[in-house]
Amino acid sequence: MVYINPLLSTSGLTSTQLGVTALAAHISSTIARLVIGPIADGTKHRHVVFFLLSLATAMFILSFFAFPRMTEYVFDGKVHEDGVFVPHVVWSSNGTESNYSNKYSSQKICWPRSIEQCNVMNNGTREWNFKLGFRLQKNDTNLMDVKYIVTNGTLWMNDATTNASKNARIFCRYTHPVEEEACHKLRNTVKGAATVSIFLMAIVLRSLVTMTHSSIPNLLDSTTYGILEEHKAHMYGRSRAFGSAGYVAAALSTGLYISSISNQFSPPSNQPNPGFASIQHSEENTVDYKPTIILGSIFAFLGAIVGGIPSSGIKPVTINLRKAILIGIRSPAMIKCSINSFLSGLVYSYLFEFYFFVLTSEYNVPPYFIGFLVLSVMIGEVPAFFVAGSLVKRFGETACIAAAHILFGLRVLSFGVFSNYLCYIGSEILFTTGFSLLYTALIMQAGSAGRNAEAEAGDVVASMHALMNAILFSITSCIGGPIWGVLLDRFTGRQLFYAASVSSFVLAVFTPVIAYFIDLCFCDSKEKDILVEPTDVVKIEIDKNGFN
Repeated sequence: MVYINPLLSTSGLTSTQLGVTALAAHISSTIARLVIGPIADGTKHRHVVFFLLSLATAMFILSFFAFPRMTEYVFDGKVHEDGVFVPHVVWSSNGTESNYSNKYSSQKICWPRSIEQCNVMNNGTREWNFKLGFRLQKNDTNLMDVKYIVTNGTLWMNDATTNASKNARIFCRYTHPVEEEACHKLRNTVKGAATVSIFLMAIVLRSLVTMTHSSIPNLLDSTTYGILEEHKAHMYGRSRAFGSAGYVAAALSTGLYISSISNQFSPPSNQPNPGFASIQHSEENTVDYKPTIILGSIFAFLGAIVGGIPSSGIKPVTINLRKAILIGIRSPAMIKCSINSFLSGLVYSYLFEFYFFVLTSEYNVPPYFIGFLVLSVMIGEVPAFFVAGSLVKRFGETACIAAAHILFGLRVLSFGVFSNYLCYIGSEILFTTGFSLLYTALIMQAGSAGRNAEAEAGDVVASMHALMNAILFSITSCIGGPIWGVLLDRFTGRQLFYAASVSSFVLAVFTPVIAYFIDLCFCDSKEKDILVEPTDVVKIEIDKNGFN
């Protein structure tokens, strides 16, 4: 899911629209987490659940091949008194620009034979009705004599007061290239605005992928915690480190693959490249994110194969779902876990949803460097997961959650302060340990609530973990995603990094206060006082050695 927002943005979705897609996706994810967690607690075929979720994820990822990429072609020039449009090219070579007539006037350009569904921007105002069409007219003996004649619609005449040609910028949706080989291709593509149908398609596809994918790590976490049992729960981070390693390997390989594919279609830097002055050509305009679809589906299919292998020695677990929910809402540990997850998710959702989008669209970070950033996350996160359980056991969940907020605040602050890539890598290595500490503390808090109620309502650890993950990653993202998306359309990503940093520091201060008041409210109640009615019969047959 690292490249989901950059992939969707190639179809012209704005930050606000991306926030809305995140809202729909996390609503679906929340429902899936809360439903699949309890189902997995009671099923005796858990390997089938893993297999079906992974297979569905792979199929939904492949459906992104049908997702169109919105592209517009920009032409700068002048409109003459006869309504003819004359483009004006600027050449760039090795990072420098020069006038068309000075150095490269003898170079042949691959001018499109015709351009269709165009509109015009004049004096900063753009007409959004795509209705104009143009046909190329050029002089083979003079390469600079290039004109476009209107074939569909009407183009305004020259300025009547000054009798001068008007500067204009034309945006077109379709071009028909010339059939010439020895010519230089125009670099004039920009992202187009997404249509309503594309926006709705993005909502549906993202919701389906998130719904199936989000439940997989949740089941893996609860299964691992169940195998370790309470006296070995602090070792959870060591097994979680393998998941982080796989995540990094996938992100790094995908980033390198995207960059290699995109570079194949980019002109060499030592050759002159024709374009237009209004376009600030960046990596964002040439990157093709479709390799993420290929590799993502492959990884999901591999997960389906591995997850479909059944375990041996399976015994069924039957629980009372109503009792499991009551345990969650009446447990002080689970209440603290839920509040901490909610507040953390609101702040962290900026990083969850828009981190890589801001880096690629605003900071112009290339895809391969995104992979190296994720690698630096592993360098800091994996060792932290190995020791996070022991730290939580030694200092308690509340202290570790507060410390995690401080580390997260320093992490996002560095992205607002620095502009150097090496500083970003150093920041990820040093401060990403905060998430390892936060997640381990929350999952141990949720697990303790389920463990304490095991004798009364069955093994509800997966249900508690499902609730915690739904709040941390889904419910809060439903709220935070659209909010951060709207803010990102009005402020820069760098400014929002500062805002997220301040919010995280505030959370660090209030976390112990929240824990104190919850303990104060429940000072006369114990976890063991949560009883099951004697008339309810709950069958408990817990597998201590494996999982289904």
